[in-house]
Amino acid sequence: MINSVNVQGTQAPNTQILSQISNNQASSMVNMQTVDAIRGNANVQVVNGNNVAMNMANTQSITNVKGPSVNIAASLLQNTAGNMQKTQSVKGVSATNAAIQLANIGSTAVGSMSNTQDISGNFAHQDLNAQAVIDGNKAGHTLINTQNIVGNWGNRDNNNIAQISGSIAGNMANNINIVANHGTVNQLNSCKISGNGANNMDNNCNQIGNDPLVQVNAASIDNNVAGQMKNSIAQIGNFGGITQTNAAFISGNSAVNMQNAIQNINNVALSKQINQAVIDGNKSM
Repeated sequence: MINSVNVQGTQAPNTQILSQISNNQASSMVNMQTVDAIRGNANVQVVNGNNVAMNMANTQSITNVKGPSVNIAASLLQNTAGNMQKTQSVKGVSATNAAIQLANIGSTAVGSMSNTQDISGNFAHQDLNAQAVIDGNKAGHTLINTQNIVGNWGNRDNNNIAQISGSIAGNMANNINIVANHGTVNQLNSCKISGNGANNMDNNCNQIGNDPLVQVNAASIDNNVAGQMKNSIAQIGNFGGITQTNAAFISGNSAVNMQNAIQNINNVALSKQINQAVIDGNKSM
């Protein structure tokens, strides 16, 4: 089964778009949802949920939405498959104010699952808020979660929030990259990897090369459980024009064997900088 929904080239003062693929069953399934070249105030909702297949590939792509106010919400919810690939991307948004939310929640794969969320190359004349959440997914064998929030620009404020949580797999890799984003005034970069379980787990949070006047980089890898676990937080080459706070926590994790690393390298603030790196309350048995 191939399901394709394509909304393209809409121009209006105000546009509301709802794209939905749900409650389908097939031995093999490809679901593609595309929104492109929208002009005007835009409220875009893209939903994919409760589909069942032996092999499933889900793609949600939202590009080139331009208007004074842009709100985008894309969600992948409670799909079931033998093997599953899921990709969500938002690129090329240009607005006065923009809010982008990606949610990948509650799906199950008997074999392997890969989840990718990409918010990159978006611009707001005032505020740009980006949020990416991967939560409550299960894979019998391998689960790979990747979140990229890269090269976005808020000409006033830019807030980037990424979370991977509550997921279970035999082998798991969680990678969050918040890189080269710009907020002219304020910027919050938040990375959280929490409450996941696997036999083997590799957790990486990278906050690199971001630059506003007032910056907070917050990273937490906490309360994960694994047989073998590697945890890494890298806060590198960020610039705070006035103040900068770098807070990194690896806490409450449990594993038979564990490696923890926090890197705070080449960060700059012209007035005041606060650096906090804590590895606390982890258990290796």
